[in-house]
Amino acid sequence: MHARVCIQDAGAKKFKSITEKTTEEVLSFLKIKNRAVDIFFLTSQKMHTLNVVHKGKDRPTNILSFEPEHSFVYAPESKISLGEIYLCISVIRKEVKKYNMKSTEYRIQELIIHGILHLLGYTHTGKRDIIEMQKKEQEILSNIHTL
Repeated sequence: MHARVCIQDAGAKKFKSITEKTTEEVLSFLKIKNRAVDIFFLTSQKMHTLNVVHKGKDRPTNILSFEPEHSFVYAPESKISLGEIYLCISVIRKEVKKYNMKSTEYRIQELIIHGILHLLGYTHTGKRDIIEMQKKEQEILSNIHTL
């Protein structure tokens, strides 16, 4: 299994399956074998705390990702972990409503792709990086068939 999903926010339980399927498809598309991604759905309060501690931002965020060389918040189950992705369903739902996005499931897919690309070293710090990352995100999104 490529996705290990931990639900710490009861409101995210119904998204476990789509999260697992999306992660599997993304890693398969990228031809990444024998690696797993640990994905945590956190409450807004827990995500807020992580965002303050790790990014210095005093608010909850939709996603955070941590590569293996960083200290994991929760120890991975094995040494095959590509990294950790933290999602906050309450922030994601607000984004979907505010920006009139397709669906919460679709947004979760986008964020998982985004998080996995960060774990693989993609960034969006400069204009060239942003374009490269967005292009790769769209390529993956158009080639997976989870939804």
